[in-house]
Amino acid sequence: TLRRVERVFVVLQKDKDHRSSTYNNAPMPNMNRLTWSGIALHAGDLPGYPASAGCVRLPLQFSELVFGVTTTGSTG
Repeated sequence: TLRRVERVFVVLQKDKDHRSSTYNNAPMPNMNRLTWSGIALHAGDLPGYPASAGCVRLPLQFSELVFGVTTTGSTG
């Protein structure tokens, strides 16, 4: 089952061209890091079923918009 988390996250780090150090150098464009334990917003494939290890995958165009309006230390 999926667990819903309700809280306010702060953007800890941003990287337009981030690559995963954990998942075989996987591309994570427009990355906004929310936790140091591996949760981030970034562009990625949306297969239609839960397939992420914890990140929130976004459509590329939307991830560009989100990346453009967030700043490190912001809550959104």
